[in-house]
Amino acid sequence: MEKVKSLLLNDWSFFRVLRVVIGSIIMIDGIANATGLTMIIGGIFLYQGIFNLSCGGACAGGNCQIPEKNVSPKE
Repeated sequence: MEKVKSLLLNDWSFFRVLRVVIGSIIMIDGIANATGLTMIIGGIFLYQGIFNLSCGGACAGGNCQIPEKNVSPKE
C-alpha cells in the first residue's frame, strides 16, 4: 500500500501534470459529446498521468536505464 501511495503522491513533473490536464479535457469532451473513443483516449491520458506511466509503463520508475559496464583501461 505504501508503494501505491508513494507512486500517486511523489515525483509530479510538468509533463505528468500536463498528461492529467490533457486527459481530463479529452475525457470531459468525450462525456459531453457522448463519444466512446474520445472517452477511451482521455482515460488513457489520465491513467498515464495519475500513475506516472508512459509508453505502456515500460520506462516508469527508471526501468529503462542501461547498466554501466565496468571497463578497465587497456594497457
